[in-house]
Amino acid sequence: MAEMLAVSKPSGPGSDSLATLDMPAALNEKVLNALRADPGSVDLRAQATWFYGLGERMLELFEEEEVAGVLVETFRLRALEIADKAQHSGATQQGGGAGGEFMQGLDDTERQCMCLHLIFLSL
Repeated sequence: MAEMLAVSKPSGPGSDSLATLDMPAALNEKVLNALRADPGSVDLRAQATWFYGLGERMLELFEEEEVAGVLVETFRLRALEIADKAQHSGATQQGGGAGGEFMQGLDDTERQCMCLHLIFLSL
């Protein structure tokens, strides 16, 4: 409903939107700057459990090419790190050590990628 109110244009005097819709804190400039600087250092799960899903949804509402670029580059770089960890870290599978800490910072999309890597490596 908030989306409808934010994008609808009321008729009549003042014809401003009935509500405004801002980017969520998980996609604010501070987070985006941290992702630009070092995507691997940001705990995406602390920002949003489904960080990339949130980003995708916001990009459906806002035409933010810069945000889209940051998210795509972040996913690309972190996917490489996920593949590397999956291939080289037995600790990741056990959920302990540095691998466990790494897993804690992944959003659910990245966790699914990690699981797929581990499944394919075990075949």
